Amino acid sequence: MDILTWLDNSEQFQLTIKDILDIPLNKPVLIFCMDRNVIDLCDKSTTPLAPSFFFRKNYFFFFTRTEGIIGNWEWTFNKKRIDIEKEFDINLDTCWYPLKDNQVPDKDEQCLFDFGEMAGKSYTDFPPNTKVGWRGPMMMADDMNKLPFVYNKQKHKI
Repeated sequence: MDILTWLDNSEQFQLTIKDILDIPLNKPVLIFCMDRNVIDLCDKSTTPLAPSFFFRKNYFFFFTRTEGIIGNWEWTFNKKRIDIEKEFDINLDTCWYPLKDNQVPDKDEQCLFDFGEMAGKSYTDFPPNTKVGWRGPMMMADDMNKLPFVYNKQKHKI
């Protein structure tokens, strides 16, 4: 399956508020990020590969939920370990935006987005099936190989 089709088909596994709340407290889980760099970092093979291998150079982190949908994110980036308590970005339909203190900020610090009626809204006020991620959707790494083998038909830009 071509990478763009694969990404479209991954929607059934993309994490939601409910999925995060279902993770037991203090149990680390490995999460795969499908952020804006997903195509830039993936394998360039035109031969179909298992998703876990095809995306091996992409962003993954261990998430350990501590309360609500907040938790510890343990990354290895440029051979350095980064261990931070962090909140998810929430899909606001027009953009993915980081929650702050469990809610959409009252205003965008860079003045790029107008949150309208979503300003100040807690994640608990969104439907449980609202997608959460980091600069885009994410999924449990264990679910990656539930999808078909994936390949690069050509160089793509998102």
